[in-house]
Amino acid sequence: MKALHYLPLRRSEAGVALLISIFVLMLISVMALSLILASGTETALAGNYRSSANVYYAALAGLEEGRGRLLPKNPDYLGANIPQPFPLNQVLYILNPAPGKAASSPLGGAYYPDKEYCSEFAQTCGGVQVKTANSVSPVAGLPPALYKWVRINAVTEASLNLDVNGDGFKDPNTALYYDFLDANCSPKPIPTLTVCPPSAAGVQAFEVTSFASLPLPDGSQRLLQYVVAPVSPLSSAASGSLSQSIPAALTLVGNSVQFTGPTGLNSAQFQVHGHDQCGATAGVYGIGYTNSITSVIPAGNEGSYSGAGKASPNVIDITSSLPSNLQTPSALDALV
Repeated sequence: MKALHYLPLRRSEAGVALLISIFVLMLISVMALSLILASGTETALAGNYRSSANVYYAALAGLEEGRGRLLPKNPDYLGANIPQPFPLNQVLYILNPAPGKAASSPLGGAYYPDKEYCSEFAQTCGGVQVKTANSVSPVAGLPPALYKWVRINAVTEASLNLDVNGDGFKDPNTALYYDFLDANCSPKPIPTLTVCPPSAAGVQAFEVTSFASLPLPDGSQRLLQYVVAPVSPLSSAASGSLSQSIPAALTLVGNSVQFTGPTGLNSAQFQVHGHDQCGATAGVYGIGYTNSITSVIPAGNEGSYSGAGKASPNVIDITSSLPSNLQTPSALDALV
């Protein structure tokens, strides 16, 4: 009879499962931490973008108020606060302090100082004359926009860092004008801006600067700025007039344009009227063209195209009543 001999179990692999479990747990933990960090980064980026967008549009609201109040037709026109011409040593601030904050001039004031002005107008910084007006942004019970102030002032070549007339010198003492005629200027300046004596159509160019600051704990700030001129873009280069009415309800500008009226059973419902439905007594032509037109009006629907005069359908050559800077696509491109 043989004796059975049992060898002892090998224990060299004991605990391997535990080590694998710990390694997998560590891997999962690292992935979890990475996801948490990525989520936090995305949240921070979203918050920064939200703050940036909010403060940008707050500053833009200030720009639009300043621009809008330069127009005489605006009921909140700044009027006497904007003398003509506007001296280079004067500025106007539209103040919009937060509730409970006292309004003060940003030049030398305690809140939200204007540090940009002196960098642009070093020659007048020490003796500048400051005027102020209040914002009209809190309307109909709505909260005010979050911009703090808007500055309006005249501009020069030096303040814009722009050599307008190409003479190699950025003049700090001559105000710039918007002048599409440029009749008095030699050499010809950059279009629309001129340092030369303005023509009858010239109007002074203004710089509008807006500063916005969000409440704490955000505290984001933004400064926006652009140059404007209080003039309608529909101006006649021939007459120098600063306003121009459009002589037709539908104005087709170009060479040999084609207009085809709708056809079919419902074509009579398509109408072009040169008479204002708001009660204006005077009317304009229904369809106007500037060169030549191929017009196809469905038979029986001539009365759907009405306006000034007795023509039916009311399709008229308006070349003589439209200024030259509005008569061709290239001229419209130049205007834009």
